Amino acid sequence: MATIALYLRQAMLVAYLALGAILGPWGLALVTDADLIQDIARIGIIFLLFLLGLNLSPQKLFQLLRETTLITLFCTSIFGGAASMVAWLWGLGIVDVLIIGISASFSSTIIGLKLLPTTVLHHRHTGEVIISVLLLQDLIAIISMLVIQGAGEDGLPLVDIALLFAALPLVGFVAWAGQKWIILRLFLKFDRIQEYIFLITIGWCLGIAQLAETVGLSYEIGAFTAGVAIASSPIAFDCATLRL
Repeated sequence: MATIALYLRQAMLVAYLALGAILGPWGLALVTDADLIQDIARIGIIFLLFLLGLNLSPQKLFQLLRETTLITLFCTSIFGGAASMVAWLWGLGIVDVLIIGISASFSSTIIGLKLLPTTVLHHRHTGEVIISVLLLQDLIAIISMLVIQGAGEDGLPLVDIALLFAALPLVGFVAWAGQKWIILRLFLKFDRIQEYIFLITIGWCLGIAQLAETVGLSYEIGAFTAGVAIASSPIAFDCATLRL
């Protein structure tokens, strides 16, 4: 499938999607447990975003977020408004219109990353900007889901949103403190044992990812934060060369 996609001048991602549709439960049904495949794929996305975080120092990340906040909000509003208008013209209710508009506002982070060549993703300003836009979209998507969930219940969605905004700095602080006082010292003490470095890198990535999920964010945001936290430290190169 990858060969066919390349001959047709398509991204290999098209081959992945086509093969999944053919082999999945709605195709030939050779793969029936789609949830298991989704879980496995999500682990790969977690490690991918961790490695991306290793290439962005905190100073550069904050600068990129300042540069991309306005354009992210603008694009999200444009696409969301257009989708909402189409849904409204079809006569759907206000709740359905809002859900459709919100759904159409965001890009898939993993698809966006896979469509970028590796050279653009890791070594050019364009790739860094796109990564920051996708991360901002993820945060907006989480907030939107909280609002939708709160609107259907008697809870206080504004309180949940406030807690979510507090959760992101909390995860960032824990990641920064952990790498400074624990991870860095362990690396410097046992840097000659490659197997240990491999294990502690995986544990660091998955630990911060689980923390982010626990406080209401996502595994992907946590893994990216774990990578950014050690991007400016001397151990970043060792982590990146492990090729998780």
